[in-house]
Amino acid sequence: MNKFTQGIIFVSLIMFLMVSIVAVVIFFGRTDVDYSKVAFVLNGDSSDSGWNRSLCNGIDEYSESTDISVLTEYNVTEESGHVDDVCEDLIKRDAGVIFLTSYGFTSECKSLIEANPGVAFYGTSSDVKADNYTSYFVRYYQARYLAGILAGMHSKSGKIGYVAAKKNPQVVRGIDAFTLGVRNVNENATVYVKWTDSWSNPNAEREAARKLIEDVGVDLLTYHQNQPNVIDTAEEYGIDSIGYHEAFKGYSDHYLTSVVCNWGALYKELLGEDGAVGTAKDMCWLGLEREVVGLSEYSPAVSNNEMLFIEAAKARILSGKDVFTGLIKDNTGVVRSKEGESITDEELMNDVDWFVEGVEIYVK
Repeated sequence: MNKFTQGIIFVSLIMFLMVSIVAVVIFFGRTDVDYSKVAFVLNGDSSDSGWNRSLCNGIDEYSESTDISVLTEYNVTEESGHVDDVCEDLIKRDAGVIFLTSYGFTSECKSLIEANPGVAFYGTSSDVKADNYTSYFVRYYQARYLAGILAGMHSKSGKIGYVAAKKNPQVVRGIDAFTLGVRNVNENATVYVKWTDSWSNPNAEREAARKLIEDVGVDLLTYHQNQPNVIDTAEEYGIDSIGYHEAFKGYSDHYLTSVVCNWGALYKELLGEDGAVGTAKDMCWLGLEREVVGLSEYSPAVSNNEMLFIEAAKARILSGKDVFTGLIKDNTGVVRSKEGESITDEELMNDVDWFVEGVEIYVK
């Protein structure tokens, strides 16, 4: 074999090795990630009162208590096609952990998650099953149930309005839990749900609230939206409201309380004190037992009797009798849970597409 032939073979081997390395990186994902570099992808920013500001407060709280490096990407819209590009850029910047904080992000990133097994992804839905993906959320529904008890006791008409963004398991189980709380204290009450089909659309949220007040005659409103536009509308009409995501202390006596979350505590639970990443879990769900969710400070309009009733309900949950336990029928009369049974976490997280008895969808 002459030197020219040897040279050709040598160059060919080098090229083969280079191509192989590139192929491995593409197929198996990057491995030079930094697990102390944690990224968060949000659909708004810290100036948004409500969902995004509460997340940002939690991110700040967690990062200040650890040595992790935080990367935050703001204003990434669901179904815009941008979340994949944002995540790819974060991976190029060596992010070892990526939190997808909006429900729809996970399904949009499915291929990217699977192509990057060296990166730990966390998302608020269970649309992806992978060794490097953990579905996480908080048991907001427990606090929703407590808020429902307050609503059921406080409403004089028994007509309560609920402005909701999108029909997915996260939103539906909140509506169901709230209604179970309402009906626990007033079995004849009805929760009227009006959809906006958007996480954040101030005009649609205000219009939905107005319709529920003017057309249905509700005397108390709550919501599952990113921002507190429903509270403002309720105040305009002089009716009571219960908030979400954030406490609005001193806003008005009509604003009774909010369903809130300590996101900093959740991030610490998921990632530890130093941002270290363990084995991905199928699901991580924390609630009242870890003081991750709860109700904010009450308005002066909330009576001692109402507060005592809520505390008793909270104690029942902490004793092991969770919200979706015992006989539960949906609003078509189908039994979804029998006496002595409980609806599983798996179903609550992924499969709740039905409404409990007492829910009425308002479509006008």
